[in-house]
Amino acid sequence: MKIKLIREVKSDLSSIGSLYINDKYFCKTLEPYDAELDEHSTLADIYEAKHARKCAIPTGNYTICMNQVSPRFGKLAPYSDFGGIVPRYEGVKGFVGVLMHIGNFPKDTDGCTLVGRYAKKDAITDSKVTFIALMKMLLAVPKMERIYISVERSYK
Repeated sequence: MKIKLIREVKSDLSSIGSLYINDKYFCKTLEPYDAELDEHSTLADIYEAKHARKCAIPTGNYTICMNQVSPRFGKLAPYSDFGGIVPRYEGVKGFVGVLMHIGNFPKDTDGCTLVGRYAKKDAITDSKVTFIALMKMLLAVPKMERIYISVERSYK
């Protein structure tokens, strides 16, 4: 499975984007402020950006892991309906524990990707139902198949 996240609108608090699964639009996303980090950013650059404020992960290509239970969210509904598994980014330089999860506002993320149906300035809506739909799609992927995600920016 191939996922593409395209950051489209940037504010001082967040980045709003669109998520595509196998080239088909799926939902809107909200991440923290985009500090313009990318795969060429040094660890020093990343740590400096993270020290200054919560920020989004660097643009780049990653895999999504679907076999780890979240200690933070795992026992809460609807995460518990999926055995506590939450989609987790792997291989993000300078970041650990980056997830896709439910939330509506910048205060709901410390670096993770929030998913929702609609977006407005610094907010997304219908996050819970969107997350449930995303989980059903991701968990339907055969265990032997990898899930790839490309994070890009294309501000309008």
